[in-house]
Amino acid sequence: MATSTLTIQIDDGFKQCVESHYRKKGLDISKVIRDFLVKEIQEETHIVDDDPKWSEEQEALFYNPENMTHIMRSISQADAGNLIEMTMEDLEELAK
Repeated sequence: MATSTLTIQIDDGFKQCVESHYRKKGLDISKVIRDFLVKEIQEETHIVDDDPKWSEEQEALFYNPENMTHIMRSISQADAGNLIEMTMEDLEELAK
């Protein structure tokens, strides 16, 4: 799988504090953030470490440009507070 760079902006003092904290544990901040993101996705998608990894087909479907565009648009809408809360029953009613 190809890799990409993720850039975040945080306060310099906080960054130094976090780096120092994890350096004492023998970890670098990139690994800590990567592990955190993987854990979050695993919890959200119910993928756990002992599950088989995604097949190439599953990975291709998830990371295809159309799906990623949809995901990024949804994240932007959520960040802007444009959310609608619905129950499963509400969604089933809409599908009729």
